[in-house]
Amino acid sequence: MIRPLWSVCLAMLTVLAAVASLPIPAAGIKTPGGGSINGDQEILADPVRPIVYWAHPDGSTLSFLDAFTGNELSSLVVGPGPMSVDLSSDGTRLYVAVSGVNQTTVVDVVQRTVLRAIPLGFSPLSVRSGRPDRLFVSGAQDSVVRIINETTGSVVDQANVFRALLEVSPDKTVLLAHSLSSSVVTLDTFDVSADRLVFRASNGSDVGENPYQTAVDWNAGLAYLVSGTPYGIVVLAVSNLTQVGWLPMGAYPQGVALMRNRHVVIGIHRNFYDAALWVFNTTTGAERTTVPIPVAPGSGYVSEQSLLVASDVAGTVLLWTEGDFRLLTADPSVSPAGPAANSDIAGLPGFYLSARVWRGLVEPPSNTTTLAVDGTPLNSVYDPFYSEVRAPAPVLPVGRHRVTAEIAWPGGSNSVTWNFTVTSPPAVATFVVVGSNPLRPGQTIVFDASNSTGLGTITFVWDFGDGAQAPGPRVTHAFAAPGVYRVLLTIRTELNVSDSLARQVVIGATSGTPLIPPQSLVAIVGIGSFAAGLGLALAVIVFLRRRSGPGNGPGAGSRRP
Repeated sequence: MIRPLWSVCLAMLTVLAAVASLPIPAAGIKTPGGGSINGDQEILADPVRPIVYWAHPDGSTLSFLDAFTGNELSSLVVGPGPMSVDLSSDGTRLYVAVSGVNQTTVVDVVQRTVLRAIPLGFSPLSVRSGRPDRLFVSGAQDSVVRIINETTGSVVDQANVFRALLEVSPDKTVLLAHSLSSSVVTLDTFDVSADRLVFRASNGSDVGENPYQTAVDWNAGLAYLVSGTPYGIVVLAVSNLTQVGWLPMGAYPQGVALMRNRHVVIGIHRNFYDAALWVFNTTTGAERTTVPIPVAPGSGYVSEQSLLVASDVAGTVLLWTEGDFRLLTADPSVSPAGPAANSDIAGLPGFYLSARVWRGLVEPPSNTTTLAVDGTPLNSVYDPFYSEVRAPAPVLPVGRHRVTAEIAWPGGSNSVTWNFTVTSPPAVATFVVVGSNPLRPGQTIVFDASNSTGLGTITFVWDFGDGAQAPGPRVTHAFAAPGVYRVLLTIRTELNVSDSLARQVVIGATSGTPLIPPQSLVAIVGIGSFAAGLGLALAVIVFLRRRSGPGNGPGAGSRRP
């Protein structure tokens, strides 16, 4: 009984040992709601293309995003647990540190296909491209930074640095290692110009604790470190890693990004009840703007899942927090507000046309905003409280209309166009005729269309069928002659909705004379004249025949001897 039990225990220990030797699963590296231990190096903005590369540490894919919109253009399977991405020096290849299978995946950026996998003998955390055929890779499960031969995957040189995020200078001669630790922040630089990790400098203990991310401006020789304490962005000189500045933010800073061409550094803080994006001028250190970020109050913890990346090419900042995505532009912009794009709105009562105004992460010293509908400029006003430009809409006819909003500043502009449809209930024309019965020529008759309905102001046009017309909801008219007349009423609203109604009105002859239209009277007179003439002709014929009888003919009454 004892030997089988020992055998089972030995087998279980063997399995556990084998499991422990496997690479860390992707979900164990960075899980939803958990802390970021890769410095958000899974996302990278292309420096020359409006593309963002986003590897998914809790999955196995790499996404290609449109830097102007944040929309996914395509995706590619690169392996489980991709932790870090970096571009080759010529920008044609992307290196992906895949922690789940101990490899670096090489991706063709243009074709968006996997070229090959570089096998590694360890689980990678951070990868950076070096000189030709060289990569710098840190370990996710050990405290080692390695120079890797890109062709074979073999280790050229290594140094002990605790779980490091790596950054490398554009000339590939200086490597910066930022150790991820819950205690004092440690940064080290190495000379890597000769395929060796030669120690150069280390920071002091005055740059705070609980580090999260570092962004490096190599041209300026500055590194921007966001850490838990103090609350802000610490600015270090890359040459000797001494602190040269500090940019204060709110509690619990979590991310940092650079827009080098616009000379700004952007940070985000995430507190229990508030969050904000902070923008600072890298030249002066002055705060440019602060953008509040909504959070779920009373959540009880600070979410570590914010993800921040800035594209200098597109001039955009992409931010994900608690499952929400926000895209912010460095320059001012406008977007549709009211009426909403492709929506319907009743033409009356009056309404406003409006556009939301984003003044930009890097707000210019001055700007102007305008609104137009169907190409006609409107008298618009900017409301800073609601960050909107709006104008009363003119009375617009039923149908589709186009709104154009624009914001312009010295050196640039941004505009947006959208459509909406004006609607209206149908107009209904109706009228009554008021007068004696029967109606007679010369009599004043009232035509009342007061019960006609339509949205807004209504215009009335009467056509009486005898060549006369009149405007107005209630009019009078007298017909000169007897007859049957077609009276037509046409109404039209200010929204250009119309309706018509026609009725026959009978005008009788003078008193005691039967109602016969003038045309009928002419016909009757003509028929009577013809009958009288025919009777007279017949009487003359009868008279002549009688006179021409036997006793009155020629020779009548004459006798022979």
